[in-house]
Amino acid sequence: MNQLDELREILLEEDRRDLAAIRRRVDDPAVRAREMAEILPRALQISEAADDARLSAALQNPVTHCIKQTIQRDTQTFADALFPVMGPAIRRAISEALQGLVESINAAVESSLTPRGLRWRLEAWRTGSSYGSVALKHTLRYRVEQALLIHRVSGLLIDHVGVDDLPSKDNDAVAGMLLVVQDFVRDSFAPDSTDTLETLELGDHFVWVVEGPYAILACVIRNAAPAELRTHLSEVLEDIHAEYGTALETYHGDRDRLPGLSLEMERVLLSERQNSEQAKAKSAWWPAVFLLLAVLGGVGWLGWRQWQENASLDRVRTGLASLPGFIPLSINPEGGLVHVDGLLDPLAPQPRQWLQDLGIDAGLLALKTRPYHSLAPGFILARARAQLRPPAGVQADLDKHGNLRFSGVAGSDWIRQAEAVWMLPDGVRSVDFSGLTPDAGSLLAALRRRLNPPPEAQVSLKGEVVQLTGELPWDWLNTVPGFLAGLDWVQGLEYGPIHIPEWERVKAQADVLRTIKVHFVEASTPRADAYVEIERAVEYIRELRELTEALRVPLRLTVVGSSDGVGDRDRNLELRRDRAKLVAQMLQRRLGDRLAEATAVDPAFAASDTPDPDLRRAWFRVELPREPQVPEYAP
Repeated sequence: MNQLDELREILLEEDRRDLAAIRRRVDDPAVRAREMAEILPRALQISEAADDARLSAALQNPVTHCIKQTIQRDTQTFADALFPVMGPAIRRAISEALQGLVESINAAVESSLTPRGLRWRLEAWRTGSSYGSVALKHTLRYRVEQALLIHRVSGLLIDHVGVDDLPSKDNDAVAGMLLVVQDFVRDSFAPDSTDTLETLELGDHFVWVVEGPYAILACVIRNAAPAELRTHLSEVLEDIHAEYGTALETYHGDRDRLPGLSLEMERVLLSERQNSEQAKAKSAWWPAVFLLLAVLGGVGWLGWRQWQENASLDRVRTGLASLPGFIPLSINPEGGLVHVDGLLDPLAPQPRQWLQDLGIDAGLLALKTRPYHSLAPGFILARARAQLRPPAGVQADLDKHGNLRFSGVAGSDWIRQAEAVWMLPDGVRSVDFSGLTPDAGSLLAALRRRLNPPPEAQVSLKGEVVQLTGELPWDWLNTVPGFLAGLDWVQGLEYGPIHIPEWERVKAQADVLRTIKVHFVEASTPRADAYVEIERAVEYIRELRELTEALRVPLRLTVVGSSDGVGDRDRNLELRRDRAKLVAQMLQRRLGDRLAEATAVDPAFAASDTPDPDLRRAWFRVELPREPQVPEYAP
């Protein structure tokens, strides 16, 4: 390398590096893409701010092509995106179409059955027109039937809209002729004026012309329209210029630059029917009303029938839902009947009767039930009562865990039978009989069986206390406390008026013994009949001893000596002692024991000179200090 090359290398090194960097940026697509991504949004903003239509025109075809391809690949995404817009638009279009249809039908029906309608039919037949067109001509106040948007400079037809029932025409030729007529009028009558042709009239049709900076709006109107319509047409034309002004200024027949223009044009297609205040229109209101009432009546009748069926079905559903022990599986109306399928507890009320009691007609009920056992507390208790059959005084309670408890007063026989039941009712986990108290009848019967009282004894209950009355044998009476000890419910023993036969026997024997007298002849010599009386006394004394020992009652027996009072007092006292001792000795020999303190002297003394054999005697004093002590019982 010579010096010139070295100098060139030194001077151009930096430029060479910059050129290499530029070449890499140009040759590398990734680098160019990043740079374009940075400047493209700003470029779009600048173009939009400058209102440059070239960018929109340049992007229109590529964007349209992209949208078409995207729709073909992913239709659902576009459908979801357009749903919020298309739904209201479709509903509005359908609503307007139905409204127009109803108005047309109403107008036709309103006039078809009247003399005026007959005249219109005759006119339609005479002119060869349809009845609808004739009726429309007579009932329509005005209607904008066509609207043409014409370019002001070139005379080209930009857009055309019209009602559907008009015959098609060469709209481009119409637009051109309209401009020719307008130029002719201006040149012929006011060549130097800026005024324009605003209205043309041909029979019952009018052409209203509204001019704008770049376009002219011409509307063909049937019948005379109000002045307010021209204001509306001007507003529509102003809106079109505001939205499409740039495209209209440079318009050369390219309709693609005016998307959505037809929607704006359709805003001028207005119509208004004659006021119903006119007498001719009012004269035929009744056919429409009649037809409307007929339709409403039919619809109302069908609706009422359907409502009645639904209400009846709802009542059946509500009634069966409130039926205890019934689970509805399906309730369906079919063939004029209400088919019900469900589960029914055998203890539940019958569904038909239940519905009738609620005032619901069950005549159309087709019922199919299958048995099951409801676990509702009421049905568990009912099954328990049906199985155990408790008496009237027994209360049954079921807790939330399925434990059944009986309380109240019941017969002991039923209690024993219930306790012996081993199979519990469905839904019952355990049975508690601790709250039961045997009733008085069963308790008394059990008590009598246990005590086995004699016929003369009366056994009764006062609460939990046993009462005894009547004639109570002593031996049986002493067994009562032992029998009561085995009854834990007995809390005491009481006595009413009672008679102990053994005690009555003691008192009777004692009274007889007191009447026995052992007489003496003189001094201490017994009379002949004395030995007989002694034997009688021995028998009574023996029986008295046995009875009093059994009754655990003390017996005090005393032999008392008496005299007739002849002689002095001491002599009489001595005789009395001797006579009492003699009788006591005789009794001792007969009874085999000794009577302690068994003799006594009659303290009564009256001196007498006359002997009295009846007073020469010995007699018996019998003392019973107390009555027998009846046995007591305390639990």
